[in-house]
Amino acid sequence: MYQKVTTFFDQPYPFIHHGKLVLRNALLVFGMAFCFDYFFEPYNVYRPEHRWPYPIIVLAHAAHGATQYLIYGLILGKIVSRDDWKLYKEFTFLGYLLISIGIGSFLIRDLIYDNPGNWEMRYLIEEVRNTLLTGSLLLFFMTYINFRVLKSQHQTEASKIVSTQHEQNKEIVQLQTPLNSEEIAFQIDELILAKAEGNYVRFFVRNNDQVKEHFIRISLSNVAEQLSTFPQVIRTHRAFLYNINHLDKVEGNAQGYFLHTAAIDFQVPVSRSQLASFDARIALTS
Repeated sequence: MYQKVTTFFDQPYPFIHHGKLVLRNALLVFGMAFCFDYFFEPYNVYRPEHRWPYPIIVLAHAAHGATQYLIYGLILGKIVSRDDWKLYKEFTFLGYLLISIGIGSFLIRDLIYDNPGNWEMRYLIEEVRNTLLTGSLLLFFMTYINFRVLKSQHQTEASKIVSTQHEQNKEIVQLQTPLNSEEIAFQIDELILAKAEGNYVRFFVRNNDQVKEHFIRISLSNVAEQLSTFPQVIRTHRAFLYNINHLDKVEGNAQGYFLHTAAIDFQVPVSRSQLASFDARIALTS
């Protein structure tokens, strides 16, 4: 049971808190919070202690929540790796966000409520509890639905992809590296993938029935540029270049695809940002 739970939450999930998406989401948070509080009044509302008409108070709470999301989303977008975003990271972020909004709602109580007990601990607990309960119903449910929809969509698209073969190319490629002592050459059809690891790139090259690994100090962007004339070698992820002639199977997930090659014992991800170019390249070879 524990293994199933950890496996579920460790699945890839698209990072949606960046660029124009973060502004769109902030507006969505504002709209949902306002409508939910205004139309449902989910908790006991004691209007005699209100300093302002109820719609203005609801507006203030919704704006406060959306502003906190916007700030945290912009910060998060600068410090995390989008390609490595997982479902448990999304839920953790939403949990911290809701607790922070609850604490913020407690700190602005004096501006909203004419109540001498505004700074009592019980109101802090009440604000955090109410925000968690209300927000969880909306955000966690929507995240789960979005995860299921995206995963199903990508699984369907992945099932339509079959292994493809470009015209065979026996050309020998010799990459230019920063250090002459680390030169590497291979037949382009024998290159399976190149994986970035810090300041180095690990090359997986087929040699008869074996796969040999070469660890070279070079950037993946440099490798991609030198191999740009070979359409079968494509960027699938910020850390991977992949030769689709070695593609055996494709699986979908909420973030994109996983590529399987029998010769290697790990999956190669296709990130959300590379999905369109990957699909286009596969379509050309179909």
